[in-house]
Amino acid sequence: MNKRVVIGSVVVIVLLLGIFLIVRSSDGFSLSSSPKTTSKSVGIELAQEGYISTWVYSSDDGSVHIRFLPNINLSLVSEDYSIIPTSVEIVNAGFSKAPKVGSSLRLYPTTLSREETCLGNYYEGCDSPLTMEELVDMGDSGTFVVSESPTTYGEVPEYLGSIDFSIYLLDVGSYDHGVIMERDGTFDSSKMLEYSGISLSDLDCTIEFDVVVKLSDGTQVSKHFKGDIEGSSLVEMSYQGELGVE
Repeated sequence: MNKRVVIGSVVVIVLLLGIFLIVRSSDGFSLSSSPKTTSKSVGIELAQEGYISTWVYSSDDGSVHIRFLPNINLSLVSEDYSIIPTSVEIVNAGFSKAPKVGSSLRLYPTTLSREETCLGNYYEGCDSPLTMEELVDMGDSGTFVVSESPTTYGEVPEYLGSIDFSIYLLDVGSYDHGVIMERDGTFDSSKMLEYSGISLSDLDCTIEFDVVVKLSDGTQVSKHFKGDIEGSSLVEMSYQGELGVE
């Protein structure tokens, strides 16, 4: 085969491979790939079925917001009990399929003391409520420190257990409380989405994230989670979307 033809073929293959990788990395909410499991002797698994609970609420001005709370209860499966976790990270967290309305916000528990039994809407503690203007997106990752005796909500015990964080969808709609009272004579907090007049299909979305557990031997183990939310189900305040494991 002609040498020029061989070289040309190699160049074309390299270019096609590069285009494929670029297109693949642009699919979804993050360019980061899922972390790879690197520990052969330790694994993590759900101690119970995972799901995403939701809560529709409003601020004083009648703006409607939604809080998505992934519920995962993790445990370690180990062949070597001398290896213990040192940290737990939530990474690549967000909407891989974004709703058509609202703006997203991600928050993770930090240094709030576990003596505070009331967490507030945004992990700030009920005694020091935050306003919407004070909220700052914490990005697609949050880290929990492993401790023998956790004293803050940003710490977890060595056996892991429940890991909490929240993804918010802010300003999906609004309503006028006075107009509703004048029209209906009453106000039903479970009908906020109806009052706002939003199309429920605009709230269809998919949430994805990875949990990465770093271990004392320098290795790590991870799991990928994904949950699909149908907007029509958000009218049920007790709705719990299934959270799948990949």
